[in-house]
Amino acid sequence: MKVSPIKIAVFIFLLAFISLQNLFAQAEEDNETESKSHFGLGVSLFNLSDYTYDIDFAPSNSIYFVIELGDKLRLEPSFGMVLTENLKQYSLGMGLFGKKPISKFNILYGFRFGIRINQSTAFVNSGGFFGGGSTKTVFNNVMIFAPTIGGEYYFIKNFSIGSEVQIRGIKSENEWITHTNSSVLLRFYF
Repeated sequence: MKVSPIKIAVFIFLLAFISLQNLFAQAEEDNETESKSHFGLGVSLFNLSDYTYDIDFAPSNSIYFVIELGDKLRLEPSFGMVLTENLKQYSLGMGLFGKKPISKFNILYGFRFGIRINQSTAFVNSGGFFGGGSTKTVFNNVMIFAPTIGGEYYFIKNFSIGSEVQIRGIKSENEWITHTNSSVLLRFYF
């Protein structure tokens, strides 16, 4: 009976995962008396909306600066950017969350708001098929407001994985757009 390499890889992954669960649990038990850190960094692994049409063209890898304000409140400033030959996009945001700790899990609820600054350059053809043209720079800034709910699980004291869902409102120059957004985040605490 021949076993496929994929089945072997899955078996090894599951065995390693189960083995490491005891290691993580031991680390948490040893540090129960210590308080959790008050500052951390987080990254959005990916936004689930990246696999569909993302109306606000969000930088998919924002960096979150986690600031714990006591046991029940969290502040998360964020920064993201996309720089190409024809596009410069910067995203500055702030998240304010209430926090409900349950063992090694936190439920987070609150909102994110921010501004996205977009500068794009496009070629404008003004001379027909063989004619010349010029470039045109367009600025388009949008405001974002997003009620958010999420959670995070601490594998060990200084590392968590989380997820959040949002109903995001976007105000551009000409319109108001509402859509859902979700993401998976890793956070490291110092």
